Amino acid sequence: MEVNQKILIGGKENRSTKQLAQLLADEGMQVIETASSPLEILFEAMEHRPAAVIFTSQTAKPERLIEKLLQIKPKPLISYIIQKDSFFESSIKTNNEVTVLREPINTENVACSVIGNLTRREIDVKNEAEYLRQLHNYVSEILSRLCVTPNYNGFIYLREAIKMAVLEPLNSRSFSKCVYPRLSRKFQTGTASIERNIRTVIQKGWQRAPLADKANIFGACAAYSDWRPTNSEFILIIADKVNRDMNVLDKIAN
Repeated sequence: MEVNQKILIGGKENRSTKQLAQLLADEGMQVIETASSPLEILFEAMEHRPAAVIFTSQTAKPERLIEKLLQIKPKPLISYIIQKDSFFESSIKTNNEVTVLREPINTENVACSVIGNLTRREIDVKNEAEYLRQLHNYVSEILSRLCVTPNYNGFIYLREAIKMAVLEPLNSRSFSKCVYPRLSRKFQTGTASIERNIRTVIQKGWQRAPLADKANIFGACAAYSDWRPTNSEFILIIADKVNRDMNVLDKIAN
């Protein structure tokens, strides 16, 4: 996969960063070079939104700079090079977003690593976007089978709540403290309205949905005429089914 993204290199006066800049440019990356000033690096990063930032221990207050860089959206990958003659031993630790390198470095290996990390990140982003698209469509399909239709306000609240339950571990106690407040913030309406509209759309759908479809998802409970799922039961049961079904589809695809 071809990667064509911006890379900001701070410390253009440094030999290693000069070599890195040339190697990355030769690979088709758009390289932006700056001096080692943390303010200049941060300014250029905020303006250009690079996919990666590389700088050396010539830059003052690197921990603070990294903290600021990681507040930029989307977060850049950061490579911090501690120079051979530097007396500064950084407390910065390597993690998924920050790589700490020590001179002497193999610039070719570092360039390949940066491009490889950007490629993997691009693939991860595309895979995540595709999964979220499939999740959205599959939840909508199940709600349609259960006669839960978009003409009710609660439909979009319910769909989002189910997606939330698929993506994050939830239990019945989470709804009043977590789910409803988050939906309230997202849709700019009160939690009581969220809860009421979800309950209404579930009840309307339950009255019209075929027994076979209800039994397929909710099991033997659906056969009892006096049983109705609560909001949390409806959401968690469907979320569990979506999780299981999408895991099966993922295994088949791979």
